[in-house]
Order: sequence, then C-alpha cells, then structure tokens
Amino acid sequence: MKTKLTLTVEKEIVEKAKLKAASRGISLSKMFE
Repeated sequence: MKTKLTLTVEKEIVEKAKLKAASRGISLSKMFE
C-alpha cells in the first residue's frame, strides 16, 4: 500500500534532488521510493 508523504526541506536541496532524479530519468517521488 502506498501513502502520500509531505516533507519540508530547504528549497536548494529540493532543486538538487530534482536535478539528480532528472539525470536518472525518473521523478523525485520515484527516486525517494
């Protein structure tokens, strides 16, 4: 079963994480999984 999770993270960390996920061809949510 999947459930939604809300996190509060510094904007610069989110931006870096999005770039890393994009470089892997996946979404940030998929990378977190």
